[in-house]
Amino acid sequence: MQRDIYEKTKEKLDFIKKTEKPYGILLVGSSRKILEEPYCATSDIDVFVIKKSGDFEREVVQDGEVEYDISYISCSDLEYAIENQLGSVLSVLSNSEPVYMSEEANDIVSRVVEAYDRGPEKKPETQIRYGRFRLTKSLETVIKRLDSVEFDFLVHNYLSDLLCFYYESRGDWTPSEKRLVKSIEDVELRGYVEALLMCSEREIKLKSLERVADYVMDPLGGKLYDWDKSEYPFDFK
Repeated sequence: MQRDIYEKTKEKLDFIKKTEKPYGILLVGSSRKILEEPYCATSDIDVFVIKKSGDFEREVVQDGEVEYDISYISCSDLEYAIENQLGSVLSVLSNSEPVYMSEEANDIVSRVVEAYDRGPEKKPETQIRYGRFRLTKSLETVIKRLDSVEFDFLVHNYLSDLLCFYYESRGDWTPSEKRLVKSIEDVELRGYVEALLMCSEREIKLKSLERVADYVMDPLGGKLYDWDKSEYPFDFK
């Protein structure tokens, strides 16, 4: 079956090259070695197609037992991703396998990799402080909902928000949602998070959540319960 996927993928990419006239085609994610290792066990093929211009487009199609997830992105969108440090785009393309690359595509992907390797800009202290305050107040909301039907939902939403803050406050790229836990290198923190996720008893789950919150926020000054009158980040758009 994997040999069939290999052949189908080659045909699909050849078709894209002929019909779309792209600047570049890259395999990303776990599928990036499919053309080098025809027998690698994957049936989800993720592709990025670099266009000269146009809107971002996405195509997800099932071809027998193979699913192709194809993103069409323009050079101007990649320039925007570099300038605005869009980690979700930079990380994907920095871990890709080129199938076809023009000179223009080589240049812009090289700059994508450079931007990713530099890492994101460190968050200023005002934003770290705001994050501590926001997460403290959100945790209070979770605590108050211990006996409510949405408690587990709020816990997992809060944990996701807390882990994003953990990466941002350290000056690291924030992983995709499915890798938020997997990417934690701190063994102690990862153990706390995994224990929380495996827990089913509400009181214990809440104590575990508070432990994770303290572990993340204590090195930054701890929880912040009050906000003195001052500029407050808010997006009115």
